[in-house]
Amino acid sequence: MTQKTTAPLQYLLPVLVLLLAFFFTGCSGKSDELRLERKNFEQEIAQEQNLVFTFDKDLAADSLLNRWDTIPYLTFTPAVAGKFKWTAPNELTFSPTRAFAPSTEYRAELTGHLVSHTQEKLKIPAGQDFRFHTPYLTLTKTSAY
Repeated sequence: MTQKTTAPLQYLLPVLVLLLAFFFTGCSGKSDELRLERKNFEQEIAQEQNLVFTFDKDLAADSLLNRWDTIPYLTFTPAVAGKFKWTAPNELTFSPTRAFAPSTEYRAELTGHLVSHTQEKLKIPAGQDFRFHTPYLTLTKTSAY
C-alpha cells in the first residue's frame, strides 16, 4: 500500500511565495531613511581636495544648486572650516577653506541639515559616519652623525 502525498506540495508553494515576498520587502530598506550612496574618496584623501557626497534621495531644491553655503551638512572631527555646494539635488560638495592637516585622521557625520530642505520626513540612520585620513608622513632618509 503506497500512497502518494501531493497535498503537502500544494501547500508548500504558496508558503514559499509568501516567504520570498516578506524577504524581499524586508530587504528593500526603509524609504524614509537617507543613505550615503558614494563619495569621491576611500580611506586616504589629498590635503587639498574637495569631497563629494552622493545620496540616495534628492535633498536640494533647484534654488540651492550651485551656490556655496556654510550650513554644516556634515560635521568633521577634528573640525574643518569650509563651504558646501549642492551640485545636483542628491550631490553635495565640500570645499575646505584651508588644506586638510597632514597625517591626520578625520571622522565625518551626516547632520540633520541635510534633510531640512525636503518635503519628506527623512531620517538619518545611525552608523553612517565614516573615517578618512590625509597621507601619513613617511621617512624618506636617515642620517647618523
